[in-house]
Amino acid sequence: MKKLLDILSEVVTSIPVHNIHKSAQFVYQVLRNAYPNTPEYILKDFLSDRDYSRISKENILKAVSMVPGFITRNYKLKILNVNPMDFTDETIDWMIEREFGYSIEHNIPKDKDRTEFQRKIARADGRNEPIVVIKTKDGKYELIEGWHRTMSILKLGDNGEDLKNWDKVKIRAFVSEE
Repeated sequence: MKKLLDILSEVVTSIPVHNIHKSAQFVYQVLRNAYPNTPEYILKDFLSDRDYSRISKENILKAVSMVPGFITRNYKLKILNVNPMDFTDETIDWMIEREFGYSIEHNIPKDKDRTEFQRKIARADGRNEPIVVIKTKDGKYELIEGWHRTMSILKLGDNGEDLKNWDKVKIRAFVSEE
Protein backbone atom coordinates (compact mmCIF):
# COMPACT_ATOMS: atom_id res chain seq x y z
CA MET A 1 0.00 0.00 0.00
CA LYS A 2 2.80 2.44 0.85
CA LYS A 3 4.47 1.87 -2.52
CA LEU A 4 1.17 2.50 -4.28
CA LEU A 5 0.68 5.75 -2.36
CA ASP A 6 4.22 6.84 -3.21
CA ILE A 7 3.54 6.27 -6.92
CA LEU A 8 0.27 8.16 -6.80
CA SER A 9 1.79 10.98 -4.80
CA GLU A 10 4.58 11.45 -7.31
CA VAL A 11 2.21 11.47 -10.28
CA VAL A 12 -0.43 13.73 -8.74
CA THR A 13 2.12 16.31 -7.62
CA SER A 14 3.53 16.40 -11.15
CA ILE A 15 0.17 17.23 -12.75
CA PRO A 16 -0.17 20.87 -13.83
CA VAL A 17 -2.83 22.73 -11.87
CA HIS A 18 -4.94 23.31 -15.00
CA ASN A 19 -5.11 19.52 -15.55
CA ILE A 20 -5.87 18.52 -11.97
CA HIS A 21 -9.29 16.97 -12.71
CA LYS A 22 -7.71 14.63 -15.27
CA SER A 23 -5.76 13.00 -12.45
CA ALA A 24 -8.86 10.98 -11.54
CA GLN A 25 -8.38 8.91 -14.71
CA PHE A 26 -4.81 8.13 -13.76
CA VAL A 27 -5.70 7.36 -10.14
CA TYR A 28 -8.39 4.97 -11.38
CA GLN A 29 -5.91 3.18 -13.67
CA VAL A 30 -3.30 2.81 -10.94
CA LEU A 31 -5.89 1.42 -8.52
CA ARG A 32 -7.29 -0.89 -11.23
CA ASN A 33 -3.79 -2.27 -11.89
CA ALA A 34 -2.93 -2.55 -8.20
CA TYR A 35 -6.20 -4.29 -7.27
CA PRO A 36 -7.33 -6.34 -10.27
CA ASN A 37 -9.78 -8.41 -8.18
CA THR A 38 -11.72 -5.40 -6.96
CA PRO A 39 -15.08 -5.14 -8.72
CA GLU A 40 -15.12 -2.36 -11.32
CA TYR A 41 -17.96 -0.40 -9.85
CA ILE A 42 -16.36 -0.31 -6.39
CA LEU A 43 -13.35 1.55 -7.77
CA LYS A 44 -15.47 3.89 -9.85
CA ASP A 45 -17.78 4.56 -6.92
CA PHE A 46 -14.83 5.37 -4.66
CA LEU A 47 -13.38 7.79 -7.19
CA SER A 48 -16.72 9.36 -8.13
CA ASP A 49 -17.17 10.66 -4.60
CA ARG A 50 -14.48 13.24 -5.25
CA ASP A 51 -14.87 16.35 -7.37
CA TYR A 52 -11.42 16.44 -8.92
CA SER A 53 -12.21 19.51 -10.97
CA ARG A 54 -12.45 21.77 -7.92
CA ILE A 55 -9.97 20.40 -5.40
CA SER A 56 -6.29 20.85 -4.88
CA LYS A 57 -3.51 18.34 -5.42
CA GLU A 58 -3.18 18.06 -1.66
CA ASN A 59 -6.83 17.03 -1.34
CA ILE A 60 -6.45 14.45 -4.10
CA LEU A 61 -3.47 12.96 -2.30
CA LYS A 62 -5.42 12.95 0.94
CA ALA A 63 -8.33 11.14 -0.75
CA VAL A 64 -6.03 8.56 -2.31
CA SER A 65 -4.21 8.00 0.98
CA MET A 66 -7.55 7.02 2.49
CA VAL A 67 -8.18 4.19 0.04
CA PRO A 68 -10.59 2.12 2.04
CA GLY A 69 -9.58 -1.38 3.01
CA PHE A 70 -12.50 -2.88 1.11
CA ILE A 71 -10.90 -1.82 -2.18
CA THR A 72 -7.76 -3.85 -1.52
CA ARG A 73 -9.58 -7.15 -0.88
CA ASN A 74 -10.10 -10.14 -3.14
CA TYR A 75 -13.74 -10.77 -4.06
CA LYS A 76 -15.73 -13.64 -5.49
CA LEU A 77 -19.14 -13.16 -7.02
CA LYS A 78 -21.66 -15.42 -5.27
CA ILE A 79 -25.36 -15.87 -4.75
CA LEU A 80 -26.12 -15.72 -1.03
CA ASN A 81 -29.23 -17.25 0.53
CA VAL A 82 -29.84 -14.97 3.51
CA ASN A 83 -32.18 -13.28 5.92
CA PRO A 84 -31.27 -10.32 8.16
CA MET A 85 -29.75 -12.57 10.84
CA ASP A 86 -27.01 -13.64 8.42
CA PHE A 87 -25.52 -10.14 8.72
CA THR A 88 -23.33 -8.69 11.48
CA ASP A 89 -24.97 -7.06 14.48
CA GLU A 90 -23.80 -3.63 13.30
CA THR A 91 -25.35 -4.17 9.88
CA ILE A 92 -28.62 -5.41 11.39
CA ASP A 93 -28.74 -2.47 13.83
CA TRP A 94 -28.35 0.02 10.98
CA MET A 95 -31.07 -1.72 8.92
CA ILE A 96 -33.42 -1.68 11.91
CA GLU A 97 -32.65 1.97 12.63
CA ARG A 98 -33.50 2.75 9.02
CA GLU A 99 -36.61 0.51 9.24
CA PHE A 100 -35.31 -1.41 6.22
CA GLY A 101 -35.52 1.73 4.12
CA TYR A 102 -38.84 3.01 5.40
CA SER A 103 -37.25 5.64 7.68
CA ILE A 104 -35.69 8.26 5.48
CA GLU A 105 -34.13 10.64 7.97
CA HIS A 106 -30.39 10.04 7.74
CA ASN A 107 -29.15 12.76 5.37
CA ILE A 108 -28.29 10.21 2.70
CA PRO A 109 -28.29 11.85 -0.76
CA LYS A 110 -31.48 11.02 -2.70
CA ASP A 111 -32.34 8.43 -0.04
CA LYS A 112 -36.09 8.40 -0.66
CA ASP A 113 -35.74 8.13 -4.44
CA ARG A 114 -33.10 5.42 -4.19
CA THR A 115 -35.17 3.43 -1.69
CA GLU A 116 -38.32 3.66 -3.81
CA PHE A 117 -36.42 2.64 -6.94
CA GLN A 118 -34.83 -0.38 -5.24
CA ARG A 119 -38.20 -1.50 -3.86
CA LYS A 120 -39.63 -1.47 -7.38
CA ILE A 121 -36.85 -3.63 -8.84
CA ALA A 122 -36.16 -5.88 -5.83
CA ARG A 123 -36.04 -9.59 -6.64
CA ALA A 124 -35.47 -12.47 -4.25
CA ASP A 125 -33.91 -14.73 -6.89
CA GLY A 126 -30.32 -13.44 -6.93
CA ARG A 127 -30.57 -11.52 -10.19
CA ASN A 128 -29.83 -8.16 -8.59
CA GLU A 129 -26.96 -5.75 -9.09
CA PRO A 130 -24.35 -7.19 -6.72
CA ILE A 131 -23.84 -5.86 -3.23
CA VAL A 132 -20.45 -5.89 -1.49
CA VAL A 133 -19.95 -7.81 1.75
CA ILE A 134 -17.15 -9.10 3.92
CA LYS A 135 -17.76 -12.51 5.42
CA THR A 136 -16.51 -12.39 8.99
CA LYS A 137 -14.82 -15.24 10.85
CA ASP A 138 -18.10 -16.08 12.57
CA GLY A 139 -19.82 -16.53 9.19
CA LYS A 140 -21.81 -13.28 9.26
CA TYR A 141 -21.81 -10.73 6.46
CA GLU A 142 -20.73 -7.14 7.02
CA LEU A 143 -22.50 -5.02 4.43
CA ILE A 144 -20.10 -2.60 2.76
CA GLU A 145 -22.01 -1.34 -0.26
CA GLY A 146 -25.53 -1.79 -1.54
CA TRP A 147 -27.65 -0.79 1.45
CA HIS A 148 -30.75 0.24 -0.49
CA ARG A 149 -30.68 -2.96 -2.57
CA THR A 150 -30.03 -5.19 0.41
CA MET A 151 -32.76 -3.74 2.60
CA SER A 152 -35.27 -3.86 -0.26
CA ILE A 153 -34.44 -7.46 -1.14
CA LEU A 154 -34.38 -8.64 2.48
CA LYS A 155 -37.77 -6.98 3.01
CA LEU A 156 -39.19 -9.41 0.42
CA GLY A 157 -38.62 -12.14 3.02
CA ASP A 158 -40.54 -10.27 5.73
CA ASN A 159 -43.18 -12.73 6.83
CA GLY A 160 -44.35 -10.68 9.81
CA GLU A 161 -42.31 -12.67 12.29
CA ASP A 162 -39.09 -11.95 14.19
CA LEU A 163 -36.12 -11.10 11.93
CA LYS A 164 -34.54 -14.50 12.57
CA ASN A 165 -37.62 -16.16 11.10
CA TRP A 166 -37.87 -14.07 7.95
CA ASP A 167 -37.78 -16.14 4.79
CA LYS A 168 -34.38 -16.47 3.16
CA VAL A 169 -33.87 -14.56 -0.08
CA LYS A 170 -31.20 -14.88 -2.72
CA ILE A 171 -28.95 -11.90 -3.28
CA ARG A 172 -25.98 -11.62 -5.59
CA ALA A 173 -22.87 -10.30 -3.84
CA PHE A 174 -19.17 -9.71 -4.17
CA VAL A 175 -17.87 -11.55 -1.12
CA SER A 176 -14.50 -11.19 0.55
CA GLU A 177 -13.59 -13.30 3.55
CA GLU A 178 -11.71 -12.13 6.64
